[in-house]
Amino acid sequence: MKLTRDERLRVYAMLQRLPGGCLVRRAEHSERKFSWPEVSLRGAMRQVRRVLWEYYRGPIPEGKQLRKTCDTKGCCTVGHGYILPESESGAGARA
Repeated sequence: MKLTRDERLRVYAMLQRLPGGCLVRRAEHSERKFSWPEVSLRGAMRQVRRVLWEYYRGPIPEGKQLRKTCDTKGCCTVGHGYILPESESGAGARA
């Protein structure tokens, strides 16, 4: 997904980097504390982690899921993500 400069600034304005490198939602943007951070882009709500993945790495193929390697709840760091087939996303895989 191509983002304009203003869209990128809006996405990153709602995130903060933790000491371990994870990007998470800033406290003032935590209305829904137990969900993935979302942003309204072009009239649709999108998960921030998916927006950033698609911006830096390209689209997530159909039948695949975006997972993460860290244990930080709500982490949106692209470098902590990986693609996994939906068939392998059951028990033991991190959200």
